[in-house]
Amino acid sequence: MATKYYNIHLSYLANEPTLRSDANFIINDIQVIKDDYYCFDELFEIVSDNKVSLKDLDVFKYAEISNVSAEEDVTPVILDVDDKNELNANYFKKIEEGDIIRVQKNDILISKVRPYLKKIILIDDSNCDIFYTSAFIHIRPRKSPRLLFYLLKGHFIKYLNSISRQGKGYPTLSERDLHYMKFSKKVIDLTFSNEAKLLAQITSIEKQIVNLKKNRIHDTDVINDVFQKYFNWDFGTFKKKQENKNYITHFSSVIDNYDLRMSAKFHRPSGTFVLQDIEKSNCLRVKNFLAEPIVLGASVSPSDFDSKGSCYYISMASVKNYKVELDESQLLSDEYSRKRKNANKRVEKNDIIMTRSGAAIGKFALVEDDINAIHADFTMRIRLKNINPLFAYYYFRSLYFQYLIVINYKGLQNNNIFPNQVQEFPIPDISFESQDKIVENIKSQLDIQKKANDKITQLRNKIDEVIEKCIA
Repeated sequence: MATKYYNIHLSYLANEPTLRSDANFIINDIQVIKDDYYCFDELFEIVSDNKVSLKDLDVFKYAEISNVSAEEDVTPVILDVDDKNELNANYFKKIEEGDIIRVQKNDILISKVRPYLKKIILIDDSNCDIFYTSAFIHIRPRKSPRLLFYLLKGHFIKYLNSISRQGKGYPTLSERDLHYMKFSKKVIDLTFSNEAKLLAQITSIEKQIVNLKKNRIHDTDVINDVFQKYFNWDFGTFKKKQENKNYITHFSSVIDNYDLRMSAKFHRPSGTFVLQDIEKSNCLRVKNFLAEPIVLGASVSPSDFDSKGSCYYISMASVKNYKVELDESQLLSDEYSRKRKNANKRVEKNDIIMTRSGAAIGKFALVEDDINAIHADFTMRIRLKNINPLFAYYYFRSLYFQYLIVINYKGLQNNNIFPNQVQEFPIPDISFESQDKIVENIKSQLDIQKKANDKITQLRNKIDEVIEKCIA
C-alpha cells in the first residue's frame, strides 16, 4: 500500500486543545473541517446526572460491556442486593465503587474500550430498565435519536474510531475527546430533511430484525439441550437444589478433599448432585484424555506487541465469544516470539483454550486452524487425545461442567481455577460414534442460528445502506 503524505500546519496542531498529533485523528478531522460542520455539543450532550446508589436498589438488571454485542443485543445479569455471594461478588464490588449508571429512553451508550468493536447501543423499550457499567460513555441526542444513533454507528464510525487514543493497551475513548468531534453539516442536514422517509424505511427493517431475534436460541441453550437429552441429565432437580442455600455437611467431606476445602460453595449439595448425574453414565476424568499436562500461558507487557509481527497473543479477551478472535492489535514482536520459540506456550490446531481467572473464568475456545500463536498466562491450554475435540469443547461449555468450575474456583476478589482441579473433573466416556452424533446434532442446530444471525447482520447493514443512499 502506497504511503500517504499530508502537509499539516503547526497552527492546526496548536488549535487542538490536547495537541494531538496522531495521523488517524488528523486525517479524519481535516476531511470534515474542509466544509461546514456541526460540533458534537450541537447534536449531543454528555449525561452526567446518571449515578445510582446501591442502597436504592433491590433486584435489578446490570450490564457490562461484555454483556453487549455489536448487534445491539444486551444480555444483563440479574442481581439481588440481599443475595451477595461468590458468583456475583465481582459485580457488587464494582457497583459499590460507583461503576453503575441509569439511563432513559433514546440515550446512546458508547463503549470506552475498543470502539472499533462497535459496541454502541440506543436505549429503547427493550433495554431501558437495565443499569449499565460506567465504562460506557453516556450521551443524549438533542434531536432525532434513532437517526443520530445509526449515523454514529455507521457513516461516522471511522471518525469516532479516529478520536480514540491508543495508549499502552487497547484504544480507548473519553468524554473529553467526544467534545472535539465534528459532523458534516451536509450529511446531517440531508438526513434530518428526509427524517420521516428514513424512519419509515428503518422501522420496517427493524421489525424484521426483532422477529428474527425472537426466534433465536442461544448457543449455550442448544448445547445444554443436546447433552441433557442424550445423557438424561435432570436439570429440573439440579435447579431446585441450586436454590437451596441452607444445608448440613459432615467433617468427613472436608477431610475427603486433598486441599481441605471448607467453603460453603464447594460443599453445596447441588455440586454433589451434578457429579452424580454426570457419573451415572460411564465416565473418566479429563486427565485420562490429556495428550500432555494442562499448560498455563505466557505473560506479556505492552511493549511486546508489534503490528508488524507474525505471532498472535491469545488473551482472555480473544476467547470471550467462545472462539479465538484475533486482529493486528494482538500481534507480538518477532523478538518476543523468538525468545519463546521453544517454550511450551504455543497452540496447535484442536487445542482448547480456557480462561482461568477473573469474572470471565470458565470460557472455552477451540483452536480450529493452524495459527502461530501463544496463549496468555490467565488461560490454560488443554491438549487432548482419544476424543473428538469438538465433543470435549461443547461438553466444557455445558451447564454441568460450568457449574463444576463455579464450585471449584478459589478466591473472592479474584477468582482462580488451576489445572490440577480441571483435570479431575468427570467427562463421559462414550464411543467416537456417539461423540460424533452429539457434535453433529449441536452443529446442525447452531448452523440454523448462524443463518438467522447472518440475516440479522444483512438487515442491519441494509439500514446503513438506506442512510448512505439518502446522503450520497
